[in-house]
Amino acid sequence: MSQIKTTRNKINYNPIVVIALKHDVVDIHLEKDLVQIPLTFSKLGFITYFIVNSISNLKFNNINILELRSTNILKKFYATFVFIRKIKPKIIFTYYLWHHQVFFNIIVNIIRKIQKSNNYLIVKLDYDGNLRAVSLKKKVPLLLLKLLFFFNAITADLMVIESNEAKKRLLSYYGRHCKKILDKKTYVMPNGLSSDTINKFRQYSDRYARQHKIIVNSVVTERKGLYELLVALNNIKNSLDNWKIHIVGPIQDHEYYSRLIDYIRKNKLENNVVFLGKLTFEELIKEYVTSEIFILPSKAEGFSIARLNAMAACLPIITTDTGGAEIVKNCCGIVVPIDNIYELSEVIKKLIGNDKLRSEYSNVACEKIKEYNWEKLIINLINYIGIF
Repeated sequence: MSQIKTTRNKINYNPIVVIALKHDVVDIHLEKDLVQIPLTFSKLGFITYFIVNSISNLKFNNINILELRSTNILKKFYATFVFIRKIKPKIIFTYYLWHHQVFFNIIVNIIRKIQKSNNYLIVKLDYDGNLRAVSLKKKVPLLLLKLLFFFNAITADLMVIESNEAKKRLLSYYGRHCKKILDKKTYVMPNGLSSDTINKFRQYSDRYARQHKIIVNSVVTERKGLYELLVALNNIKNSLDNWKIHIVGPIQDHEYYSRLIDYIRKNKLENNVVFLGKLTFEELIKEYVTSEIFILPSKAEGFSIARLNAMAACLPIITTDTGGAEIVKNCCGIVVPIDNIYELSEVIKKLIGNDKLRSEYSNVACEKIKEYNWEKLIINLINYIGIF
């Protein structure tokens, strides 16, 4: 608490701009970094401005919102730069704009020189560092992507990435000289939960009893590895006994969902596996705190908030080795290779049958989540850049 008070004194109500020009903010973002970062800056005493494309019927106290509502990137840039010149923010925190980012950075640097200001430009990389996968997905040559990221690092003061593994993966695409520059310019800041959210999980934990239940908090799409999870569960069907598996999250891919339902029916898993769809946040917390195990079987992740929710609910975690899985390793759960159905089966069977191990992981998770409080994470960032 004393660190927070000291930081507030240093800040002295400086203006900051959080920029997400390509984002339409909806309720699903409320607990995610896109909303929590500007909220936390505001809590810490910054005069906070949040520039987005649009916000859907959401209101935030103590945050000044600028909605651009345009599909024209040049118009968005013009409005943003006029705004930056007007308020002269101490920190500009922007989400990565891909091929537009270097141009954005250059203009910010020009404004700095004109105004002789000393603001600090931070670019948030919201991905897992796998440039090759991005190259294939966006159909952009890998060499061009490498150049874009490198010039982004040169023209920004700092890049923020969500995990050490993601940073290591990003740096692996570059030679020694470029890697040294990128290493210095790239700061690891994981996602977090607000102190209010962590406290709410604690309150619900005291109110509800645990059940023999596994929670999977995931949108229904192939990238989340739900089919592989079902196969893993079917492999140990005789060990499931009275265990329930609740899959919580909206259905994005209905064809994939139909495939999952067919598999459940063919293998008579209906008594164990249930899809609950999208829940309110309060309903979601209740699902977490009444469960005994959390599983995230994804094929790819940037940094999953679902794992942090599991920690806040003091749950042992089983996750594939995707972005952000490092927070689980040697800590509060077990990390398995992506698509390794056999190992996933064995790990689930191991945790289901070992009350002591579940309890040990649970106790560690309860303590570990304290490291991922948004206020602590943002304070660490502020102290790192050292401009106050």
